Amino acid sequence: MQLESTARIERDWKRALAWVILGLVVSAPALHAVYWATTQGPLRGLDLILLHAWHRATPRDSAFGLFLMGWSQLVSTPVIWPLLAFTSWIFWRKNRLHDAVGLVCAVSLPALVALAAKSVYDVARPTVDWAVKSHWSSAYPSGHIAVIFALCGLTCFLGWRQGRGVWWTAGAAVITLVATVLMGYSRVVLGAHFFSDVLGGIVLGFIWLAVSIAVTRALQPDIEIGGEAKGV
Repeated sequence: MQLESTARIERDWKRALAWVILGLVVSAPALHAVYWATTQGPLRGLDLILLHAWHRATPRDSAFGLFLMGWSQLVSTPVIWPLLAFTSWIFWRKNRLHDAVGLVCAVSLPALVALAAKSVYDVARPTVDWAVKSHWSSAYPSGHIAVIFALCGLTCFLGWRQGRGVWWTAGAAVITLVATVLMGYSRVVLGAHFFSDVLGGIVLGFIWLAVSIAVTRALQPDIEIGGEAKGV
């Protein structure tokens, strides 16, 4: 029984690793497709139009603009990484290692892939006088968008899998969409990104949401050892 358990665990981790590799392979052409569409394809020229239009619609010193400034900080490094560590620790304490690993994948991997892509594409940030602050990295794609989409989407999946019900899952899905739209809008309004950066972040977030769900399912225990369920 012990040998079977060890073999199963090894197989599950290999399967999870295969999903991560697939995510890396798919991310490159997907990001390049968005980059082409927004620089040479049908969406060319949309960046500057939306940048100025959205800023005029929502001045930074307006009430909604101030709200967007705070909202944008939810995925900042001082907030998201301690929250990730604490939540992963809670999952681990509850013998839900598979959920903890999925959560780490949903936050860290899209952030790291976005950071690597920024060095490849080296797209300059918007040069506008209303930009909130200077950034040390380039613009494309938006790591903020990728992370919040993958994180909120994984939360929907975990809630659905725990039997929260159709209405809870539908509500969480709506919150995911609203959170992503607000984050994308805020990044453009605050002069931190172009629309193309946001679009690339959404595509990247969708890819790593799918990978995170697949990793969670691959590592989810579904057998009993010694008469006791390994997990849910």
